[in-house]
Amino acid sequence: MKLSDLIFEDEYFSTAVDMESTVERLCVRAEECDEDTLLIIPGENKNPSLLYKLHARAIVCGQSVELPDNLPVIRVKNPRRCCALIFSRFEKIDYSRLKIIGITGTNGKSSTAEFTRCALEESGMKVGLIGTGRILIDGVVSSEQYYSMTTPDPWVLYPTLRKMQDAGCDAVVMEVSSHSLSLEKVTPILFDIAIFTNLSEEHLDFHKTVESYYAAKKKLFYQARLRIINLDDYYGRRLAKELPSRRITAGVLWRGDVFVSNIKNLGLDGVQYLYHGQNFTCKLNLKTAGIFNIYNSMLAITAATALGAPPCQTKKALSELPSIKGRFEIIKDEITVIIDYAHTDVALENILRSICDLKAGERKLTLVFGCGGERDTAKRPRMAKIAETYADKIIVTSDNSRGESTENIISDIIRGFRYKKHVVIEDRKEAIEYAVGSADIDDIVAVVGKGAEAYNIDGFGYHTFDERKIIADALTLRREARCAN
Repeated sequence: MKLSDLIFEDEYFSTAVDMESTVERLCVRAEECDEDTLLIIPGENKNPSLLYKLHARAIVCGQSVELPDNLPVIRVKNPRRCCALIFSRFEKIDYSRLKIIGITGTNGKSSTAEFTRCALEESGMKVGLIGTGRILIDGVVSSEQYYSMTTPDPWVLYPTLRKMQDAGCDAVVMEVSSHSLSLEKVTPILFDIAIFTNLSEEHLDFHKTVESYYAAKKKLFYQARLRIINLDDYYGRRLAKELPSRRITAGVLWRGDVFVSNIKNLGLDGVQYLYHGQNFTCKLNLKTAGIFNIYNSMLAITAATALGAPPCQTKKALSELPSIKGRFEIIKDEITVIIDYAHTDVALENILRSICDLKAGERKLTLVFGCGGERDTAKRPRMAKIAETYADKIIVTSDNSRGESTENIISDIIRGFRYKKHVVIEDRKEAIEYAVGSADIDDIVAVVGKGAEAYNIDGFGYHTFDERKIIADALTLRREARCAN
């Protein structure tokens, strides 16, 4: 493909190569280059020594990147934006063939995406899903074992969209993170629908302020034909005021263009409500528990029907979905275990409040949680305060420490406790086994932070870690111990 077809004239400052020359491949790793490759450096050059042996056809980078002399360099104005555009153009994605729904917000993205995917598939569409920790093409997992991103980098994202196009997908449902918007990963995409779930303090290690975080999220809605906004969230109301055209507002407490009524909490068995759309009304019987799933499903119904899914099939799809893996996922035994991804203070409070609302009588709640390493440290003591507000017993443990000391992470967490109702078990497997083994019959154990992740990340990289198997084995040991006694 010609360089002039990949990089347009107004996107670069200078070039030391013939823009009519062609390349066969794109890459972002210098060690993978050959003479037919276009090397893209979207950020800083972290391995300058590799470039002395480079044989790439051309190198795309920003003005500030230092490179050896006499290399075939194209200096671009915005390297991250250009990176996304190049990969999109190289893959020759026909966006008119894909109806793309982008979902952003602090919490609820994955559940809303799953509800939306199921509704569209029930209506007969072939759907691609790009979500936290997994990529699906027509229901088949396409991502690697340890894939962990919410929105993949351009060198993964655009080849994936091309695969979805080639597979005949009618629609793509994707979670869009604030990082991806700030780093311009999704710049080439015109979204048919953008959904705003909610916003609370998160990722301030990256964004520095909540205002900057909100500004990053807001970018998505300038790239969308239709905006669907949760009106019950403060930042949702603000977004609706700032972007008044081409939008549908949705609310439970605030009456939007679509809204719900007649809510009935069925506890661990789900929730019922009446959905009032713009031109239809239907009763939803969700098997997925948690009052917060009213919002996730409400937004999904609104998006799916706006994209053409019949209301009756949308209702059927959501009513038949038993649970969403890792999102308030319920395992019933002589005790009840709930697995959830909650890794922010707001998400944790939503989960724990929902559990306390549905647990009856003398049932006690044991919480197992930790915090991720190399991420926002300010939330750690806040999560501790929320934990002791709702849980009867708290076990603080590890959770994707990455390159940070687990001891330091736990130390930050326990600074938020006021009372002595927590124990520290650093090994997460041991913490889960202790929580399950020590619970009384009919008690509830909530294991939060990892959700559907089947791995753990520490300073040495990724390792297989299957919480479901650990929980299943612990429940088996518990029953065997009771039988032996």
